[in-house]
Amino acid sequence: MASSVEEGTDQFRERKKCDNQLVKTLKDRNIDVCIIQEPTAREGKILGLGNRLKPFHGKAENPRAAISVCKAGIKAILLEDISNKYLTVIEATATNNKSYVISAYIPPKENPHFNFGEFIDDLETIIRQLAVKGEIIIGVDANAKSPVWGSPIEDR
Repeated sequence: MASSVEEGTDQFRERKKCDNQLVKTLKDRNIDVCIIQEPTAREGKILGLGNRLKPFHGKAENPRAAISVCKAGIKAILLEDISNKYLTVIEATATNNKSYVISAYIPPKENPHFNFGEFIDDLETIIRQLAVKGEIIIGVDANAKSPVWGSPIEDR
């Protein structure tokens, strides 16, 4: 799914409906933190989350991973030095409990600009470094294909 779509197109209207439904669901279910992959983005900004849900993401024109802190009592800090286009990491603190939240996006194999091995090595290093500091929560869109979730093909 493309993340940068032209205003006024059917695809833009569909993305807007999805974004509106996400915001409603987060509010209705009292979600604390939302891990997002393939957000609607334009010029380095995540669109569609409203004013209350400030998304965190790495510096990129078209970020593929983001995190939104939905609860006012959670203090969040973007770890900019380890966040990038495909990986967002925040430190989240609430009532003296520190956690780390990771949102990761792995593009389809056909993407020539993505080095899977390097990405996994970096992710493993980050997890090892953060594991000694606090709890880690990870959400990943791995673009994996498997008959388990209805794909007619399987990749490994």
